[in-house]
Amino acid sequence: MLKCFSLTANRDRMYRHWFANSGLRSVTTELGEGTIMHCWIPKVHRASRPSLILVHGFGANAMWQFADHVRHFTPHFNVYVPDLIFFGRSKTARSERTEAFQARCLMRLMEVHGLSTASIVGVSYGGFVAYSLADQFPDSVERLVLCCTGVCLVEKDLEEGLFAVSNLEDAISILLPQSPKKLKQLLKLSFVKPARGVPPCFLSDFIRVMYSDHVQEKKELITSLLKERKDPNLPRINHPTLVLWGEQDKIFPLELGHRLKGHIGENAQMVTVKNAGHAVNLEKPKETTLFREDAGWSFSRFLSSGGLGSEQLEDAPDAEERDDLRSRVFRLRLPKRSVTNVLEKWAAEGNRIPASELRQISKELSRHQRFKHALEVSEWMVTHKEYDLLENDYILRIELMAKVFGVDASERYFESLPTTEKTSETYTSLLHCYAGAKLIDRAENLFERMMDSGLSFGALAYNEMMTMYMSVGLVEKVPLVVGELKRQSVVPDIFTYNLWISSCAATLNMDEVRRILDEMGHDSSSKEEWERYRSLANVYITSGQLLTSEHGGLVEVDKRVTQREWITYDFLIILYASMGNKEKIDRIWRSLKMTKEKMTSRNYVCILSSFLILGHLKEVGDILSQWKQSTAPSFDLSACNRLMDSFKEIGLVERANQLQILMFESNCYPSVESK
Repeated sequence: MLKCFSLTANRDRMYRHWFANSGLRSVTTELGEGTIMHCWIPKVHRASRPSLILVHGFGANAMWQFADHVRHFTPHFNVYVPDLIFFGRSKTARSERTEAFQARCLMRLMEVHGLSTASIVGVSYGGFVAYSLADQFPDSVERLVLCCTGVCLVEKDLEEGLFAVSNLEDAISILLPQSPKKLKQLLKLSFVKPARGVPPCFLSDFIRVMYSDHVQEKKELITSLLKERKDPNLPRINHPTLVLWGEQDKIFPLELGHRLKGHIGENAQMVTVKNAGHAVNLEKPKETTLFREDAGWSFSRFLSSGGLGSEQLEDAPDAEERDDLRSRVFRLRLPKRSVTNVLEKWAAEGNRIPASELRQISKELSRHQRFKHALEVSEWMVTHKEYDLLENDYILRIELMAKVFGVDASERYFESLPTTEKTSETYTSLLHCYAGAKLIDRAENLFERMMDSGLSFGALAYNEMMTMYMSVGLVEKVPLVVGELKRQSVVPDIFTYNLWISSCAATLNMDEVRRILDEMGHDSSSKEEWERYRSLANVYITSGQLLTSEHGGLVEVDKRVTQREWITYDFLIILYASMGNKEKIDRIWRSLKMTKEKMTSRNYVCILSSFLILGHLKEVGDILSQWKQSTAPSFDLSACNRLMDSFKEIGLVERANQLQILMFESNCYPSVESK
């Protein structure tokens, strides 16, 4: 892929415009002794404003890591965003690779630009550099914000299993990914909800632009970073410090955040961001309130005054200060440490352990992906006969055993259950394990056994089989599952209908799709969201988007994505629209736009109709504009006319009128023949 057509390079250019429009300019500064440092600095330095330096971590250059934040900081601070040595356009001829050297370069940069003092925000590796800067030049640093900065880690943490890797080589291969597989692994460790379905060509493009320069030098930076941790005597700083951490950080787990806060002492305050991982500044920019004044705590307030206020601290209580069973369990963090020992000690102290509390702890541990510890809690309940196990206890145990020991262990446990506990729910739980692992033969054998068991199963069991077949491309088997569902007189739910419709759409069987939609309308359990789904699907089909000759067969595209898979994505958008889930729609749409395959008018009509029926008119206008600017496909006015007519045809006249207005505003003039 030529660089001029690189998505990553184009995004990089876009970020340069963002930074420039935020009042910053790009400069490269000679620091002496063969060292050059690039930095974004204010176009006009205002003496009335405090100075703020944003120090990035490993990964993409500084622009990518702070693009969402600079425009919110620049009205209040003189903002400086440097590229550390061997990142972006910064480099050195010297052999030093420590964070202490990076800090000295940063201090030299401050001197060149006339900064006597500044507050520092350091993210991950940037936090190591910021901490060293505060230690070496305490009078030059006003306040610190350390985001997911494992500066308190020691060498034995690797040996004790605190991290996802156990040695230096594995850490380097993930932090400096040189293949799409390794980049996916890094994303999985960095985000609670990493982007799915990103084509390998895009990942390779990102690696080429962001990870191909100074690879050996960056390896040496990581090696030096871990070597420095052999001596656990970390200097103590006295600056007002905000320790900001993602609750589910897998690169530098939350234990290191509590350790850092305890090390700094009374000058440190800590905020834990829920449902966030290591890339907390990218994953939760609003929740971390890096730039908002209207949230529960204010980043700017801390930088201005050094305090968050009591109400903010109540929202993020320090777990180390509590002493209840849940806190003791969650303080373990290391997978090798035993929850069983904690439970035994708690009981030996004379404390009662109710089953409801154990169930809640196990549920929370599972949600945080601490499956081994959750399984230990489950094991405690099984081995202590005073607990009366419920059906949900068996279900959770089956799923946890699959996570910790594999599907075979779940199967052995299920088979060991007494007949009375082999219920429809426990059967379905094991089926979920098989289907998730795409073990088709075992899933089919178990499903046949379930149908012959005499038990009554809900729609979920059938949905599991249909989902598995769709995921492996066996769409022709979906109607067979539907037939069995009807034979057993099971009431389908909206997910059943979506999977069924998607399988028919994938084979372009539109007559069957219409028949299914009609059946939905006559279903006695039909709900409001079903009607919304039917309306969307009818709009989609009435506008002719699946019937044009250009989509009459399977089309091989990049990443081995077939036309049937694209149609399934379209129907997933319709499903989430029926449920009002805009976040899911946005995510699927972003993923589709990232693929190398050209978008079609069908894709645009699908997303337009979904946003329109939900009333998100701004998004409809944006997509119309994107489509107009696109050359592949070129804007299809007739498709929009058909879409508008189909809305009218099924009685959604108001939505049709709204679309017409938006088309006029986008200089897209509907046909006078439109109904």
